[in-house]
Amino acid sequence: NIFVDFETFNPFVNQSNFGKFVHRHYKNTFKNNKMTLSEIIEAGNYHLIDVREEMELEMDGQIEVAHNIPLGEMEDRKQEVINFSGPKIFFCRSGVRSEKAVQYFKNQGMTYVYNGGGFEEVKKALEKS
Repeated sequence: NIFVDFETFNPFVNQSNFGKFVHRHYKNTFKNNKMTLSEIIEAGNYHLIDVREEMELEMDGQIEVAHNIPLGEMEDRKQEVINFSGPKIFFCRSGVRSEKAVQYFKNQGMTYVYNGGGFEEVKKALEKS
């Protein structure tokens, strides 16, 4: 991704509107410590953690290299996640539950935890890498 100082090219955008513009249009680029999902995957040494329930995996499919730890089991199985080295990318069906998992681990003091979003997003990012 190439970032351009938009204000340099458009002096009619004031600072407050510029910030809103960037957040609204590029929020996926800036989330998760300012790395995109593709950049994290390309960097390697990451762990994918699928927080969907077993029934969802059977219905929608799964990513072979992902660890399945349903959100409802996260507190009981948090040591498994802590033991994974490198960045941890959480995902679910739409990104809502994975965001809850990310916030849980950030509140535990962990860094390099990322919301990969939905299953299809992660699957497409892996296919591109």
